[in-house]
Amino acid sequence: MENKDFLSLFLSGLSLIISTLVLIRQISFAKKSNQLQVAIDVLREYRNIEFKNKVKIIFENIDSHDTAHRAFDDYPADICNALRSVSNFFDNIGLLIFHKLVDKEIIIGFMGENALTVWDKISPLILNIRDKSGMDYQCYYEHFVCLVQEKDPDLVRKGLKKTKRQLRKKSPRRPSRKDRLL
Repeated sequence: MENKDFLSLFLSGLSLIISTLVLIRQISFAKKSNQLQVAIDVLREYRNIEFKNKVKIIFENIDSHDTAHRAFDDYPADICNALRSVSNFFDNIGLLIFHKLVDKEIIIGFMGENALTVWDKISPLILNIRDKSGMDYQCYYEHFVCLVQEKDPDLVRKGLKKTKRQLRKKSPRRPSRKDRLL
């Protein structure tokens, strides 16, 4: 009887361990599935023509030398709207990255340079808003920019494969058969 009790106890323990491992794996798959959906939504919004137009408005209308004591509200409504929308978008991206709801390498590799370029253009305005409000305005956007600066988007994309045509453009011209024979 003792052997049967030991065997049933052993099988129960083994079942518990296997069930726990399967549960952990399922949770991992669920997280990745959620991250994938978030990443798809983020990339869709980032590629949206309306978003691109707002970035264009910022670059056409914000002069870095003219931002010393200004904030978003100091600009006309269309420019103010573009400033808020774009900076809020990147702030939300920083929030998602900070809480590990999206893989930072995907985001840095895809939109990091643009986020950094926009930050360089509008950060004086954001810092002015912080000074006036006493709040940590757009702190997740700044966090995102720091991550981009730490992990160069070019290095994130370094492992990408290139077509032979692209590789040929970058490599020196190979001598023709006629040139090699001479």
